[in-house]
Amino acid sequence: MKILFCYVTCRNEAEAENIGEALVKGKLAGCAVVLHHAKSFFAWNGSVQRTAEALLF
Repeated sequence: MKILFCYVTCRNEAEAENIGEALVKGKLAGCAVVLHHAKSFFAWNGSVQRTAEALLF
């Protein structure tokens, strides 16, 4: 059996829930877990940006 682990950052919790539910309904995932209140920091156009995101596993 081949196991694949996916980690996806989403704009918000609702987007993560929609994607997770679609993956499970489509039998592309056996399980989806959503964690909210994640913060990402990244360099963009010469400055450090900060954004709130939700995580989908």
